[in-house]
Amino acid sequence: MMENSQWVVLVGGGIALVIGVVLAIMGFRGRRKLQAMEAAPTVNAADACKMGLSAPGARVELVGVVEAEEPLLSPTGQIPCVYYRYKLEHRRQRRKLDKDTGQLESEEYWDTVDDRAEEIPFYVRDSTGRCLVFPDGADYVAETRTHEGHGHSRDYLQASSATGALLESILGALDDDYDEVLGYRITESLIRVGQPVYVLGTAQRSGEVAALGKGDGPFVISHKMEVELSRKIKRSSALQYALAAILVLGGIAAMIYSAFM
Repeated sequence: MMENSQWVVLVGGGIALVIGVVLAIMGFRGRRKLQAMEAAPTVNAADACKMGLSAPGARVELVGVVEAEEPLLSPTGQIPCVYYRYKLEHRRQRRKLDKDTGQLESEEYWDTVDDRAEEIPFYVRDSTGRCLVFPDGADYVAETRTHEGHGHSRDYLQASSATGALLESILGALDDDYDEVLGYRITESLIRVGQPVYVLGTAQRSGEVAALGKGDGPFVISHKMEVELSRKIKRSSALQYALAAILVLGGIAAMIYSAFM
């Protein structure tokens, strides 16, 4: 029968093995995305539309400027955009009584108050015209900004004039039930109207409308251009593979060792 120490080593090794496998899968997906980027031809907007009507299913790259007839507005800053991811977190302090010492102790933790994303179809325009993009299912590489502050987020959100009464009421209700708020962190990722964008997708046809969208292969919408994006993916994949190898080998070694302890 295995002792407690053996179980600890065995479970630790199993966890390391699972994490290593997950990292390896992520690295493989990154490499697959790179291969798709290298294989897809770069076309202009006019040709992308023609391919959508005459050769649906073709994999292409398109570079241009983002346009939208009725853009979204970002939750903070009211910036016109076609995609945003918004996350609001509060840094809270919890006080509790230690049963052993009888002392009142405190601990800090991050609490997610709001986490949401929204996207709309948009156009990519270049010198030849514009092509519609249906973004459903895309992997976004978006411009991301983080703002941190002390105290409650309500003051900052009121000043930004983008929160609205609904979020204010939610924050007020949370304060009645949760621990003291020490600070906040707002993370917002955007694909803005008017900014250059890189799209790797599949030419499609919907009735008489041509567009790019998700097909059989990676679908990427990025504010980084192809060269910079490729470098980013290569670095991430190499790091993921290296960590995966260490964790898988270490996990297997730990599991074998636990059997002979």
